[in-house]
Amino acid sequence: MSNEYNAKHFYGYNIRMVDYKTVKHLYDTTKPIQGHKKKGGVDCRPLTVRRRTFETWFEKDGWVGMAFRSIHRESEQDPLTKEYVFKKYHDTARPLLMMNEHGALRFTPTYMYSYSTYLTISALLPESIKFVKYGAKVYFKCTRPDGQEPMYYFNNGLDMTFVPYERDGVRYYEPTHGTVQESKIVLNRERAKIVREDFKAFLDYFQPMADLLGFDPTTEGATSWQKKEKATEYLSESNWLARKDGEPYGERWVEGIQAMLVKHTSYQSSWEANTNKWTYKYHVPTAETLRADYKRNEKVYRLARPFRRESVPIGTPFYNNYRE
Repeated sequence: MSNEYNAKHFYGYNIRMVDYKTVKHLYDTTKPIQGHKKKGGVDCRPLTVRRRTFETWFEKDGWVGMAFRSIHRESEQDPLTKEYVFKKYHDTARPLLMMNEHGALRFTPTYMYSYSTYLTISALLPESIKFVKYGAKVYFKCTRPDGQEPMYYFNNGLDMTFVPYERDGVRYYEPTHGTVQESKIVLNRERAKIVREDFKAFLDYFQPMADLLGFDPTTEGATSWQKKEKATEYLSESNWLARKDGEPYGERWVEGIQAMLVKHTSYQSSWEANTNKWTYKYHVPTAETLRADYKRNEKVYRLARPFRRESVPIGTPFYNNYRE
């Protein structure tokens, strides 16, 4: 089930953008902030309470709606008195939800990490569009005349446009621009079980073989970024961890151990005042440290990728049974 952000009012104000006439009326009847801001040429019309000057009604290029505002004073230093003198107001507007005279809505993702933004959007949207949380994502849920309610995901760097249409005297909205094609990861549970068993056996094999290989991190270039890059590329291959049926070890486990030693070796540096030199303390991975690093199955699955990626039809929300 989805969780709707269903704010009827915002700080006691009805700010719902029913149509262009309503939004324009809200803009025109909101008195701008007076005083130095108005004298400085700033037209700031708070969305709700007067103290929240960072949420305002905004009009530009035939669009009117809500925008986040950043307004602060700019000063310059007088070369003679060395005092700072007011120069002008720096006014930046970031539109969130705007409407034009044809009733089209334009949504621009702005501060989408904030719960307050979610409530603001839900209070602004027309009745036929809901802002909902489904799983770990938020969507726009658009009601259709046939009763269906598809959910549309957005891209943080892309505007989203909703075009109005009417059926039986009721206004609906259809997204025509900015919707994102999504994909989900489907985990093969049988294959994942085999990967977990292979990795457990690999860790049991790791320590005695690592001791036998005798990895020395102090050797010049042993842990250079080029070597770490090559080790990461090797471990990202999907078949190095696999074992043949009935075999206790994998054919490529020795190379995997070498790659693990290079990739996961770290060091701490400190300055020795007595010798005026840097000293380095290396931390070489062991079976126990790797077991702790790969405690979450998701990290183990990245080594063998026992999953597939499937496209999801636009408008269909989903849950992943695996997270990247």
